[in-house]
Amino acid sequence: LLDIADPTGGMAISGYRLANESELDAAVAAVQAQGVKALKLKVDVRSYAAMKEAASRVARELGGLDIAVANAGICIWTTIEDANEQQWREAVDVNVNGVFNTIQAAIPHMKARNGGRIITLSSVGGRQGVVGNGAYGTTKWAVIGLTKSAAMELGPANITVNAIAPGAVNTPMYRSQGQLRSTNLKSFEEQDRVVGGVQPLKAAPALEPQNIADTATFLASDRARFISGEVVDVALGYNASYSA
Repeated sequence: LLDIADPTGGMAISGYRLANESELDAAVAAVQAQGVKALKLKVDVRSYAAMKEAASRVARELGGLDIAVANAGICIWTTIEDANEQQWREAVDVNVNGVFNTIQAAIPHMKARNGGRIITLSSVGGRQGVVGNGAYGTTKWAVIGLTKSAAMELGPANITVNAIAPGAVNTPMYRSQGQLRSTNLKSFEEQDRVVGGVQPLKAAPALEPQNIADTATFLASDRARFISGEVVDVALGYNASYSA
């Protein structure tokens, strides 16, 4: 399990909190409770050297690397007009370069095992234009392009590469003042009404993280061995509004 980055590392994030080490410890404990060995690593995805070393350590200590999920991401709650250079660069560095570094670090270890599964996290914001957080949306479009290109290149090595594009998910990023400001909403209750109103499936106003994890589990399984280069929308049907 890799942590996203050091929340105190000076990034220009505002409006929500990043995961902390206690939550990483809880994730490790949850894995171990299933009788599975877990390796805790604190790695900054922005550093290729760090990701390369992390992948090597995983392969060495766990006996190989078969599945990689590029889940680290941040959101910069500002318009394209108002974003400063640091905000733009950090969004690209984590959301795009971080995914690239994760994929590239995993490749040699998967090739050594004659195959593997790579799963990236995009967003419904990477499937359409977005207002109020253009830097985030742009990076999530880039993740889809990177995913499809990697799928083409790595298919001959029996490595599948797919993306998940979540809609509204109950996370600190979504349930944040930054999210409310970017959409001109006054409360989370209003957020539920507005977002729920454009989602055809009414089971809930927002997904839970486990719903995304379930999709990743499927894509990592043998049942998905013939699926690659795909973007799987998990968005309570909101994706039905796309033109293509």
